[in-house]
Amino acid sequence: MKAYLQELKQNREFKATEIVKNSLNNAGIDVNDLNKNLLRDISLIQNRTRGPLFELMSEVIIGNVFDVKEFDKQTVFSTPFGKRRIDFLIPEQGVAIEVKSGYGRLRSFIRDQVKKDRYILDHEPNIKQIVWVCFRGATEPLIRLLQENEIEYCDIEYDKLGGQSEVIEKTIIRV
Repeated sequence: MKAYLQELKQNREFKATEIVKNSLNNAGIDVNDLNKNLLRDISLIQNRTRGPLFELMSEVIIGNVFDVKEFDKQTVFSTPFGKRRIDFLIPEQGVAIEVKSGYGRLRSFIRDQVKKDRYILDHEPNIKQIVWVCFRGATEPLIRLLQENEIEYCDIEYDKLGGQSEVIEKTIIRV
């Protein structure tokens, strides 16, 4: 799995670089004069492609980890705190999965999601487990909040795949 994710990351970076270079060359702009701007443009393209890439990688990971081929996407639950859209749902196993493609920080929007997730765990009889998959890691305060609410956390550490990092699973088992 690690090699596959590394290959996806390298392919995305290569394609982003080529798109920017071709666009600049087609516009008659010398790439060598624009190194700083080129890096900025590449970063913008990478950021725009990150969501769909992580969604695809999530599907692969979820399929492998939970041994399923089909799952629901973007399932909405109603809570007293507002609607909660879950990225992936495996109804047969009662597992809801939230995917974070960026670095997970504890902000008000995230706190609201956790509060809604806790409500879903307590009030939706068909949901037995909620897992947050963070591709770029998360802050300790966010991880603590997830643990306090019995939400499982899996850190993929996508940005460190070229190094010696492994997938780190930090799991709370519901009793």
